[in-house]
Amino acid sequence: MTGPKGPVIDAPVGFVSVILAILAVGVLIIVHEAGHYFAAKWSGMRVSRFSVGFGPVIYRHQRGETEFALSAVPLGGYVQIDGMNPEDGTDADDQRAYHAKPFFAKFGTVIAGPVANYLLGFVLFFAFFAFFYAKPAPPVRIIDVVEGQAAAAAGVQPGDVIVGAEGRTFGEVADLSDAIQASNGGPLTLQVQRDGEVRDLTLEPKEMAGQYLIGVRFEGTSRISDPKGIVGGAQLAGRALVQESWGLLVGLSLLVTNTVGLDAVDGPIGIVKGLADQVERSSAGALAFVAKLSVVLGLFNLLPIPALDGARLMFLTVGAIRRKPVEPRLESWIHVTGFALLFGLLLVVSFRDIFE
Repeated sequence: MTGPKGPVIDAPVGFVSVILAILAVGVLIIVHEAGHYFAAKWSGMRVSRFSVGFGPVIYRHQRGETEFALSAVPLGGYVQIDGMNPEDGTDADDQRAYHAKPFFAKFGTVIAGPVANYLLGFVLFFAFFAFFYAKPAPPVRIIDVVEGQAAAAAGVQPGDVIVGAEGRTFGEVADLSDAIQASNGGPLTLQVQRDGEVRDLTLEPKEMAGQYLIGVRFEGTSRISDPKGIVGGAQLAGRALVQESWGLLVGLSLLVTNTVGLDAVDGPIGIVKGLADQVERSSAGALAFVAKLSVVLGLFNLLPIPALDGARLMFLTVGAIRRKPVEPRLESWIHVTGFALLFGLLLVVSFRDIFE
């Protein structure tokens, strides 16, 4: 979740960094779909196509019974398992079809995509913390400000450097978060450096989902190398999975309750730009950024939204409880409708990222 962004095309991001960012996002999609693919094959299902992207196929390679494809619209991917779509012409008696498999085989195949993203997120976080971690050092630089939230109302701007709160200089970057929580929603005065001048800005944090927030994303202005080793890296990687998952849920709750607007959401273009920026600044930082994206992709797909894995899991569970599957054509219609709505939302956010 980020705040308003400027035009994508005016950012001084190198061409190579953009290409690397696109490739990294592509890897996340491939890993997700590979989770579905290998779980389906292990369960004895027949997979007709493994596609990165949607729409017209621009490259294809047949290997065994599966066609591996690169499609024209790079907004995700899919694995076509025979019998998952009731309209795909699969024989009703085909024992290798999705519909012929038991509940746990179907459930495992669907959930394997998000699980693969979580596993990749853990591996990348582990590598980052174990070998490349650099502790952020104060003062604190503001990266994004969410429109309509406390920081924006007080005049905080991206690029501002916060050197302290309530007259106390920060010793750790986390001191800013501690000061926000300690305010309990009361007035909080930040010492903000802008254009070489330090000024006081007073704001009132808002309570959202059990914590106080001011509507900013921030980082330390410098970093101190502090790799944590094998054990420490594994512990911090596990903690990061939980924190990133909770952060996404909190962000989604703010969207649903209209506490923040759609402009607080990055589309595919915004994500690539953000990752390219990280590549330019720090390869280690880019590693952590990709790990976060992998977790976000995994958890987002677990939400019970039509066309996503979470909705399929929900229908499977309802069918198991009822001991009667949900009508396949009804479920398929719901998924198709959900996909159209999600695709439209992606296009709207993408156009905003280009033209704002």
